[in-house]
Amino acid sequence: MGGIPTGSLRMEGGFGISRILDFSMKEYPGEHSEAEIEGIAQLTREGRWGFEGMIGKSPVEIYAPGRERPLYSGIIQEAESREENGVHLVRLTLASGSILLDMEKKSRSYQDITMTYGQVISQALAASGTAAVYSGQLDAAPIGMPVVQYQETDWEFVRRMASRFGLSVYPEPSTGGAKVYLGIPETGDVCKLEETGYTARVDRRFYKAGGEEAGYSRGQFSIYEVENWEDYRVGDRT
Repeated sequence: MGGIPTGSLRMEGGFGISRILDFSMKEYPGEHSEAEIEGIAQLTREGRWGFEGMIGKSPVEIYAPGRERPLYSGIIQEAESREENGVHLVRLTLASGSILLDMEKKSRSYQDITMTYGQVISQALAASGTAAVYSGQLDAAPIGMPVVQYQETDWEFVRRMASRFGLSVYPEPSTGGAKVYLGIPETGDVCKLEETGYTARVDRRFYKAGGEEAGYSRGQFSIYEVENWEDYRVGDRT
């Protein structure tokens, strides 16, 4: 699969942007994915930017040529505008739709101790219309005692439940928050990476978790970063 030229991307919902000049997205374990878009904007007849007063929770979808599923579907978090050499530019910062699960603190309990962790997670997300994809181990493990969600967002609660199995939560970036994975997704695709041209480092979570003083080793948080223009996804096999 070849890289996707930025100029060929199509956007729906990006206020005032008529042509995309730059697009990037980032995904991290247990965090909402992020994307940035910069493009040429058109002013309204009144000389105003098309997005003024319309940013809050506004959805944006980015499509690659020949594909029905969005490359990215997110919610606008920030919008900046500027003029450069007579060209009106807009830069949008997006978060995956999973951020809608992270806006309201809730308190509730699950008293049926025969429920499995998978059932608890699915029930917690059902009201938001979000589906959870997870391995069979969560449906095979009953909670055994009442589980309480106290002043946590649904996102925080699901992350905590997943962490009991050593799993991170990954939002599906193409569905606008309709799906999250518990554990690394299985895309079924294979990516071919060069043996050279990578950077090795220790993930910042090593230090947040307390580092070696907390009993962790750097090897547990090793990261290899590869810069590549191909359209690869989290969960692709190397």
